[in-house]
Amino acid sequence: MPNQRFGCTEYKIGYFVIDKFQYWFDNYKAGERDTKQFLSDIQQYNIDTNLLSPNKIKSFVSVFSGLKGGKKVVVVDANNDDDFTNDTVYEFDTLTTEKYYRGDTLDLAPLVKVRYESFNRGEIISKYTFLRVKPYDLAYSHPTDLDRKLTVYSVPFVHREGVFRIGESNFKVTLLFSPKGHTDDYRLPYLKIQIAEKEYEHKEAPAQIGETAVVDNHVFTVISCNREGSIVKLIYKGYQENREGGLVNNRIPTLQGKSFDNSLITIQHILDDKKYVLLDFWGSWCEPCIRSMPALKMLYTQVDPAKIQFVGIDYEYNTAGQARAQKQLAKFDITWPQVAELSTAQTPSSFLVSLNIKNYPTFTLISPDGKVLVREIGEDALPKIVETFKKIGVLKKP
Repeated sequence: MPNQRFGCTEYKIGYFVIDKFQYWFDNYKAGERDTKQFLSDIQQYNIDTNLLSPNKIKSFVSVFSGLKGGKKVVVVDANNDDDFTNDTVYEFDTLTTEKYYRGDTLDLAPLVKVRYESFNRGEIISKYTFLRVKPYDLAYSHPTDLDRKLTVYSVPFVHREGVFRIGESNFKVTLLFSPKGHTDDYRLPYLKIQIAEKEYEHKEAPAQIGETAVVDNHVFTVISCNREGSIVKLIYKGYQENREGGLVNNRIPTLQGKSFDNSLITIQHILDDKKYVLLDFWGSWCEPCIRSMPALKMLYTQVDPAKIQFVGIDYEYNTAGQARAQKQLAKFDITWPQVAELSTAQTPSSFLVSLNIKNYPTFTLISPDGKVLVREIGEDALPKIVETFKKIGVLKKP
């Protein structure tokens, strides 16, 4: 690829991988992915190498990112011809945009149609898909500030959706791209079911084939989905008023875990004292979690401790992460109880598994009778939590 810098003083060229199975297979054959890792990939994702091209193909597109003054320059090789000069050049303001970036507008997360190669029945064919290009993502940490500034992210923008009715409720089904490797293959989709009129109130009911999805205590089992994503088969199991789980209106299961000093924390014991409980799911690796700590600390000083108890659930990948977490707690003078969970020690009774936590930070408010009142995600969730606190009367009186 020619040396194209677009006037940038710092730059790098990376890749957006579209068919990760093929990409991993090509890297394995080139000696860039070790045998142990690739065998683990095959087992974890059920990869059939007979369906992959024996020769390297363009299962990815190249992306240029650079810094030019106060601008971040991003160019995607959309036609995959190894030449950035005939592609659209996007410029983003690094001085102001990054701080307030949320990735929810076309200007700040352009939609790009890209060409890539796919192996189908013994033939290499050209295919197209859409990628949402994100110049920033504040959820990730980076080894250096320059690496953070140069990194670009992409989100496949391929999905289908439909609505069906049961009784008095309309349900919306959304099929997103397959997490198993192919952006245009729905045989193993990421599927969400929501009450159509409340899709922004009840944010999560995700499931894959064979799994159960719960929507406001309506229970479904996902049976099948065809490759094109045009036919989805579900079984409706009915409405379960006392359904256990982590969604709004669910009754929480028994929740207990160990703190950093190995003492036992049992949520039901707090509820027995007729208190509300706010669970804060966070991790030392989660930038939005850390940024929300000062506001969360301020909120803690405003509540009546006789009416509500905060409990943090720290999720880490290793003991080094737990050490970082304890330093963050000390830095922000966080004194409420903390459950210490490791990714390597998850069980069906763990907090994250029991309440199906997938995003960070997640704030879950539990009523004294053990039901989930509010479940909000992201650092922007706290104002909504405050409004609920006002309604249930747990704030200190002026």
